[in-house]
Amino acid sequence: MQLYNVGQRPHRCPTFQHRIIGIVAYAQCRWRNQPSECRAQRKETCPTYRAESLIPATHTVPKPLLGNAVMEAPASYRFRKLELGNQRKLSQLDPDNTLFQQNLSVSHNSIGDLQLRLGNTDAALKAYQDGLALAQTLTQRDSGNTQFQRDLSVFHERIGNLQLRLGNTDAALKAYQDRLPIAQTLSQRDPGNTEFQRDLSISYYKLSRVYMAKKEFALARKHLENALTQLKNMQNNGSLATDDEQLIKGGEVELLKLPHAH
Repeated sequence: MQLYNVGQRPHRCPTFQHRIIGIVAYAQCRWRNQPSECRAQRKETCPTYRAESLIPATHTVPKPLLGNAVMEAPASYRFRKLELGNQRKLSQLDPDNTLFQQNLSVSHNSIGDLQLRLGNTDAALKAYQDGLALAQTLTQRDSGNTQFQRDLSVFHERIGNLQLRLGNTDAALKAYQDRLPIAQTLSQRDPGNTEFQRDLSISYYKLSRVYMAKKEFALARKHLENALTQLKNMQNNGSLATDDEQLIKGGEVELLKLPHAH
């Protein structure tokens, strides 16, 4: 299989767009945890993918790329920076192309995840905020696009998680509060979508965690109960994944430990 040179200039590569889409496909799959959908999108968007992508369709991602920060840096960081630069160029060449804009936001998310694993919290936050800005623009362009809406909610969650980790509870609360109405809207729009239903339960749970940190136990209890109700509804209709059953058990334990409001 012939692979294109990573540094090859766009005008020398007639399938440059296809090559870039192949590069970002891995990041999209990791972020959204939708490998089958991502593979289908690659094949649809890039008919020459098998012959010309940097990542073959049958390629198995090595374990070091799945979260071992020590082994994946600096090689993975260079890859992701290249990915980000290429996506930025494409988005500048065609600002109206929502696929390019979305892929650029995914690239920011990948950089943010890597920076966070390396302990670079300021750089991670900047990457998430850049991705959030793009996601907000996309939802403003097409408010009915559920994937754009979910991408936006993911960035709010990423920022909230990081702010809570840094002890910035007010900033974390703001991010989680921004995410909740999006999750509620998506779950109501598509009740049969298990991903949307699970997202809503996680939104409630995240809010309960930040209220616990702020020692606002009545609100923490309220949101934890909402999370458990959502998860149990999914369990009753058979849509809750087996691995997620532990969320119910853990949530019930946390609920028992919460002080009652006086």
